[in-house]
Amino acid sequence: MPYPMSYISASLLKLELLELPEVQPDPIKLPSWYDPNAFCDWHRSPGHHTDKCMGLRHAIQDLIDEGSIHFPSSSQDNGKSS
Repeated sequence: MPYPMSYISASLLKLELLELPEVQPDPIKLPSWYDPNAFCDWHRSPGHHTDKCMGLRHAIQDLIDEGSIHFPSSSQDNGKSS
């Protein structure tokens, strides 16, 4: 993605293309990656940063897959093969 997910999600929320998920209670046993100093605007809870949120990444990818949003190709990507 050409922009941080936090920027994209804020824009998509304003355009009402994305809805915040329901707030979930904190898990009883915290996962090993849990960071109490990080906050996710998407989940509205601590544990990880918004820009590293897998749930948000999947929600944005779903919008891309269904054609609701798209990102222009970067000129840097042209001609490169994997």
